[in-house]
Amino acid sequence: GMLERRLRVSFESRLEAGLKTFSLIINNKEKELIQGLSRIASDNTLQMTLELGIIPQLRKYLETQIEVLRFSTLIVADAQKQIVASKGTVFSGVSNDEGSKLVTKGTDTLMGHSKPIYKGDDLLGYVLGAVSLKESNFLEYLHEKLVDHYAIWVDSELVATDLRSNVLPRDWTFDEMSDTKFTWTGTDDYKIMVNTIDFGKQRLTYGVLLPLDEQRRGFWTMVGLIGSVVISLFGLIMLLLRRFMRELIAPVTQLTEAASNIEKGNEIPYLDDQRTDEFGQMAGAFKRMVENLKHSEQELKDHRDHLQELVKERTAELEVSHQEATELSEFLKKMFGRYLSTEVMNSLLENPSAMELGGCLLYT
Repeated sequence: GMLERRLRVSFESRLEAGLKTFSLIINNKEKELIQGLSRIASDNTLQMTLELGIIPQLRKYLETQIEVLRFSTLIVADAQKQIVASKGTVFSGVSNDEGSKLVTKGTDTLMGHSKPIYKGDDLLGYVLGAVSLKESNFLEYLHEKLVDHYAIWVDSELVATDLRSNVLPRDWTFDEMSDTKFTWTGTDDYKIMVNTIDFGKQRLTYGVLLPLDEQRRGFWTMVGLIGSVVISLFGLIMLLLRRFMRELIAPVTQLTEAASNIEKGNEIPYLDDQRTDEFGQMAGAFKRMVENLKHSEQELKDHRDHLQELVKERTAELEVSHQEATELSEFLKKMFGRYLSTEVMNSLLENPSAMELGGCLLYT
């Protein structure tokens, strides 16, 4: 899918970067070799000792230079190409050709280069130097600078690699090597990218190798990362949605509970009327409505209490009037009971104004 293609492009870019680094290391190795030999060939000390044939002094000179330049081999030959002095791995092949070449000596493979030694116009001899492609310091340097595995071939022979297994597949031929990338399937599966340099009749091929297991791990790591991001985003969305729903539903729930409590005669719950949205306005209006209801209820209560006081006062007045009527009845019965009939007495009691004589009551 798209993710796999992106990973493939990413790993190919990684291989290309690794191969460029490898190329810089190889080119820099050859450049240092040529520059070092050029300095030696133009050194007056070398020219004088070679011209005078002071061989012991020439050997000491080579010993010092091979340490300074960190070469694997330094050889000085005369104008007839006969070796005069050497230090390190000795091999033949001194020629007039100043180009670099590959030299195999036993199990070692070296990159060699030669320079003529002139004093004025006179050819004194040749100096040849070489650096090993299998030297431990060089291989450690490759391992340090390259992110992925490396391999070096001379022609069709694998001469150096940091792979656990350096056995090529039987059905794989070296002719498949080119400046393109291909898959090398051996003990392990690798994606490899190579480059080649021609040294005369020999070819140096170097490449960087990326384990396909790492590519697969990278793929699943990317899948896991994307899955984690998706799950995290889903959780965040759910959290925000829950918060939004709570912000939306909570005010409605509060208003509903408040209305229910008012219906039951209970205290209303807390209503947030400090909000700046419509719910804050509704809460404020609800609070004002409740306050108005409480005020009206208090007025009704006060009016009811006032009516009760008026009823009590009127009842007290009626009781006083009743007491006075009773006392009058008793008085009349005592004063006139023996002179008046019961009907007359009842008539007088029902109509006290009948007892007025000349505007005055008969009793005081």
